[in-house]
Parts: sequence; structure tokens; C-alpha cells
Amino acid sequence: MLAATLAFMPSLATPVHAADCPNADLAPGAANLDQIRAAVICLHNAERGRRGIPPLKENRRLDRSAHAHSVEMVQDRYFAHASASGASVADRIVRAGYTRCSTDWTLGENLAWGTGSLDTPRAVETAWMRSSGHRSNLLDAPTSATSASASHLASRSATPAGTARPTRSTSA
Repeated sequence: MLAATLAFMPSLATPVHAADCPNADLAPGAANLDQIRAAVICLHNAERGRRGIPPLKENRRLDRSAHAHSVEMVQDRYFAHASASGASVADRIVRAGYTRCSTDWTLGENLAWGTGSLDTPRAVETAWMRSSGHRSNLLDAPTSATSASASHLASRSATPAGTARPTRSTSA
């Protein structure tokens, strides 16, 4: 499962190109989740760079929030923006200490359960770019902070209700 949580934060990082993203075509496994996470963020920035939009900067507090949600979705075998307890993405990032409750910021979250033809960071990024809502989350110019987290589901037969068999999870 791949996901991205986006929120506002200033960034001056250098733009990248998709061809410069190592591991963009790597199928995830338990031993390479950090590489998968880095490829997702690199691909986000490549898409933004192609459009002249400043790159996203990774945020460790968002990382912790994203990772906890990815792990929970895999362990509890569900796939949703709200946690099993009902916590929203806003609840999760406030709890992680990224920001306080406010109406002065905007955030977005992209989720994907990567399996089969969506089993690489590049495939998920392509799917997100073909979806207007997901594309907007990734390309909203003022958005400047991101995170990605990967979780691996060892049993290919265990799936959340109504989905194909997962091979991994990434949240941001």
C-alpha cells in the first residue's frame, strides 16, 4: 500500500527528474522498504519539477504518523484514510506533533494498495497522476512537506476486505 500525507512547510530542495529516482521500479519486500519510501518521494518531486513546482521536503514527524498508519492498516487488514479507531489524517498529524489543530492549513493523503501491476513506486505514482484528486494532492504548489512509509505484508493471502492481495504498504 502506498500513501502520501502532504502538508504546508517551506522548502528549497533541488528539483529532480523521474529518471534520477533510484529504485522507482523496485518491487517492495521486507528488506527494501526504506528504498521504496525514498523512491516515492523522489517521484513526487520529479512530477512537481516537471511542472516548475518547488519540490517537497520530507518531514520526520509526518514520517512517524505515516508509518504508524501503514503498519496499522497492514496488521489490522483494512485500507482507509480513517484509522480503525476513527482517527483522521488530521488527527494523526496533530498527534504526531507536526502541527496544532487549526483551520489555517490544508493537507492531503494518497493511499494505494500496491500489488500486481501496481507493485512499484513508479506504477503507483503513475496511477496517482491519472486520478485528479490524487494528482491535486501531489501537485498543489503551496504544499511543501511530505512523508512516505512502507509496510510489508508477508502473507500474500491476507487481504483487507474488498482488495486484491497486497505486497506492501506505504503511507505519507
